[in-house]
Amino acid sequence: MRKTRIGFIGSGNMAKAIMKGLVSSKMKTSVELTAYDTDSLALASVKKLFKAKPAASNQALVKECDVIFLAIKPQVYADILSPLKPDFTAGKLIISIMAGLSVKKIQAVTGKVPVVRVMPNMPALVGEGACGYCASKEASKKQMLLAETILDTFNRIKILLPEKQLDTVTAISGSGPAYFFYFAEAVMEASKELGFDIKDAKKLIAQTMIGAGQVMLESEDTPEVLRQKVTSKGGTTQKAIETMEKSGMKNIIKDAIKAAKNRSEELGK
Repeated sequence: MRKTRIGFIGSGNMAKAIMKGLVSSKMKTSVELTAYDTDSLALASVKKLFKAKPAASNQALVKECDVIFLAIKPQVYADILSPLKPDFTAGKLIISIMAGLSVKKIQAVTGKVPVVRVMPNMPALVGEGACGYCASKEASKKQMLLAETILDTFNRIKILLPEKQLDTVTAISGSGPAYFFYFAEAVMEASKELGFDIKDAKKLIAQTMIGAGQVMLESEDTPEVLRQKVTSKGGTTQKAIETMEKSGMKNIIKDAIKAAKNRSEELGK
């Protein structure tokens, strides 16, 4: 049986995360990877790490591949994709991980090719991604199944959504890892000020975040109820939460999420 040929236009960190997921999964025996990048060192890297065959050009890649990942910066998409329009022939599927670029904008330069638009996040680098995705009406059931199988190789959570909700996904999970890193930053700074070893603090806060996240996934309780279960009346946790509430932390977080969502909408215009 012929292997599914998956090509990557661009070979940055997220493209590498996807390639890693593919070659580490059950799909590894049924796919062939191809990549093109203007950076020859990046191409050499994905060839060595994931056995991705370097393509001679973007045009050559599109011609020979069944699935084409768009892993390029949104600012250059039109310049790169416009010359490739004749090569996006019947049966091909585009999977875009370009932030803020709608299916409509992509198809304006590629023609009515089936497009699956994905908003991945940084934990995909370790196979722990969470993503939202949508698809154009041209995508067949077979193509959707293939796309979803690929997404499963680097995500723990994937949610099919109307495209208009991907800006909110960007604000929640796309930018989300930075929120947790920012919180961890503050915890580690406080730990240092308290004379605690910074390396030990990093391990403790990282595992605490992982564990708390797993509890959230497995529990039917809301985050509010889970927080209350940890918070004893008159105890240390209550004091910490009261301090956060006095600073208006919840409203600050809500404002930040809304600002990220608005910015995502602006970038897509």
